[in-house]
Amino acid sequence: MYLSSLNDCELSLFADSTLDSLTSTELERELLKRFNQRLAQDDEDQPLVDALAQCGVEFDDLVEIIKTLDEFHVADVDSLKEKLTRADKFYAIANDSGDVFQRLTSLINETL
Repeated sequence: MYLSSLNDCELSLFADSTLDSLTSTELERELLKRFNQRLAQDDEDQPLVDALAQCGVEFDDLVEIIKTLDEFHVADVDSLKEKLTRADKFYAIANDSGDVFQRLTSLINETL
């Protein structure tokens, strides 16, 4: 059997089936136990990974997103919404101001 072709669950099942109380070492049993615990943890994390993928976010990017939120003192959804709303209002005001200067420049250029 070519073990590297097996997925993690299949490998775990194969290892379980080949354990022998006489020939298997304590290390083999402990490694298999920890490997199975890790597989169980991965199964618990899968819904989160799937939800992030639907939003276009990689699981590894989640740490960076959390660090950025902490850097800007965003502790909950309400404070994030408040900051984003404030930023949208600021950009709207800045764009409106920019339009005024653009119009004045156009008026000056057309009348010269």
